[in-house]
Parts: sequence; C-alpha cells; structure tokens
Amino acid sequence: MFLFHITDVSPPTFGVTCPASPLQVFAERGLFLAQASWNEPFATDNSGVPSTVTSNHQPPKRFRQGTHVIMYTAEDQSGNKAACNFTIEVIGNTIYLYICIFIYLCIYLFIYLFIYLYIYLCIYLCIYLFMYFKICIPEGYTGVRTKGHNIPYEAQPPTRHQLSKRVYI
Repeated sequence: MFLFHITDVSPPTFGVTCPASPLQVFAERGLFLAQASWNEPFATDNSGVPSTVTSNHQPPKRFRQGTHVIMYTAEDQSGNKAACNFTIEVIGNTIYLYICIFIYLCIYLFIYLFIYLYIYLCIYLCIYLFMYFKICIPEGYTGVRTKGHNIPYEAQPPTRHQLSKRVYI
C-alpha cells in the first residue's frame, strides 16, 4: 500500500475577470465625488474548491476625485494567494476646483489687505498725532512732574490758552 501526500503549490487565478486599469468615472456636477461600479472578479483554483476572496472596496462605492487602488486577494485551502489590483480614476470638473481656489484667494487677499491697511493706518495716525502733539506742546514743557519739588514755570502743564496757540518748533 502506497501513501501519497499531495501538496497544492498552485495559487488561485483570477483569469480574465480582473478588470483592466484604469476604470475612469466622471465626478458628479458640482461635486468632487463619483459613484463607481465594477464587476467583482472571482478566483478559480486547480483543486476545484472555491477560494476565499477579500477586497478593500465593494461595488458600488463613492470615491473622491483622484486615483484609487482596488485590491482583491484570493486564498485557497493550502494558503496560496493571488492578487487582482486595478485602479479607478475619478475625473473631476476642474472648473469648480478653480472657482474654489479663486474664492479662497479672494478671501485671503481681503484679509491680508485689511490687516495691511489697518497697520498702515495705525502707523500713519501715530506719526501724525505725534507730530501734531509735538508742535502743540509749549516750549519748555517736559511732561515730567515731581511731587514736592519746586518746578520751574516752563515745566508746568500748559494752560488752555497756551494749548489754543500753536507753537511751531
């Protein structure tokens, strides 16, 4: 009596059921998404026993604009594996992308110019007010007051009458 031990070394095969890459779908109008459908590949094995097939995505599936890889893996009872990979390319309406970029830039520029003009206005007002108050201060006024010391007349705060006269230095 002879005992034979047969080992399966042949992986399963997807054959022609694996879709050709890339599958192209167009995004829905106004969106960057598309509904993609495909025929799921099936694997056959030389042992005649159905293989276990797993996948990272199941049809139908919504995808964002861009390229997406779909992977199917088949494994037989002996642990042999086969892969079927293909890509789905979602082609979007680029005009909407350009509109979004344009709106973003407009908002960014508006904020940038607002901040720039605000800073410019503050600097301009500070310089103008400094010059205005500098020319309105009477001669000899230092603005320093000390308590309990004799302060000469020149160091006293200006009176209302003195403030009404402009003294140019």
